[in-house]
Amino acid sequence: MRTAMEMKILFQLALRNLFRNKRRTLLTMTLVILAVAFLLTADTYMNGMINNVTEDAVKTSGHIRIQNKKFTAAERMLPIQHNISGYDRIRTAVQHKLPDGAGVTGQIRFPSMLYGPEKNTVGLGFAIEPAAAEEILQLSHNIIEGRALGGGKDDGHGAMNGSGNGAGRNEVVLGKELAQRLQVKVGETVSAFAKSQYGSFSGVNLIVVGISDLGFSKFNKIFYLPLSTAQNLLEMDNQVTSILIMLKDQKEIAPAVAALRRDKAVAGYDVIPYTDNVLLQQLLPIVRAVVSILLSFFLIIGILGITNTMSMAVMERIHEIAVMGALGLKRRKVIALILLESGMIGVIGSLIGLILGLAMSWYLVNHGIVLNDTARGLPISVKSVVYGQLNPVAVVRSFLIGSIAAVVSAFFPARRAARIEPAAAMRM
Repeated sequence: MRTAMEMKILFQLALRNLFRNKRRTLLTMTLVILAVAFLLTADTYMNGMINNVTEDAVKTSGHIRIQNKKFTAAERMLPIQHNISGYDRIRTAVQHKLPDGAGVTGQIRFPSMLYGPEKNTVGLGFAIEPAAAEEILQLSHNIIEGRALGGGKDDGHGAMNGSGNGAGRNEVVLGKELAQRLQVKVGETVSAFAKSQYGSFSGVNLIVVGISDLGFSKFNKIFYLPLSTAQNLLEMDNQVTSILIMLKDQKEIAPAVAALRRDKAVAGYDVIPYTDNVLLQQLLPIVRAVVSILLSFFLIIGILGITNTMSMAVMERIHEIAVMGALGLKRRKVIALILLESGMIGVIGSLIGLILGLAMSWYLVNHGIVLNDTARGLPISVKSVVYGQLNPVAVVRSFLIGSIAAVVSAFFPARRAARIEPAAAMRM
């Protein structure tokens, strides 16, 4: 009972002291608010950046990709002669090894020259089965003009769609930047010329059925066409450069990779999860380091600010503390009183900081930060608009850091105050 009464008195004293010097309390609390708010906002932005790059990797390679080992070794050169033969047979075998709902498709990536009515440019061909283009790339979500591959309807320009591998074989969806460079619109024709796997050059006329904007500068320089069209162009009958696999749940990736690597149908080929992407392996440690540096920076600023203001508050109340000591208040109670004051500031400041941080995070999640030309100059594929991704763990972590940092930073001023003898303090 006595302990409870003492704690109640200490709480009342601490609460009263918060309002004795409102300016200093507000200053201390502002430091906590800003530290918590910016810490949460930085975490949201960095998570969004990681999600951005991860999305790029998945859209390029699915959750898992199967490739010829020689193609993997020289992938930047896109050596289409090092491909996967007998695609139909291997695809059937792979499908049987995967959980229900998994998507499997062949892919061919190849460099090409594109010619419009007046302009020409270099583009990267991305050939895929039309149905899979929707299932894996979700290409229709990014169409800004026209339609995606294999829509099944007349597009208004005389080009008919169908479905499956042979649907709309002479159609193409251009990335936004390619369409701008070629100065073509939906319904017009472009010609694609490429080197086959045997070294001969051939071309094909393609009707532009859609223009896409995937947000990435890299993807907006790609043109998408049906797999069968590219196979004919490149003399790759029943051959692909990669087999892409998209799973319903990322938790299924590791078991699926293990099962495929044991499968005789893909023996001798690389089975690569998207997490093995070299860029991701290089980027994630950097992002974690940046987050740690930001955390340390805001934490140090907050602790120094609170330590300074609490030291000043203690010096101003040195006579009051001496009187309380003379009246029998023990040193540990003095420390508890000052820590309680700082804890109140920390909790209240952290709560307000969370509200501010959540508001800024909401803006990042829903509106993002527009990078535009800045994104083009980065060494990684980054969308022109980067959206944040709020992590609930970061919300709790930011609150705890703000609250605990406030208490820890007040410990040394509190201990110094508790060590001052009442008689010496009265003479100050």
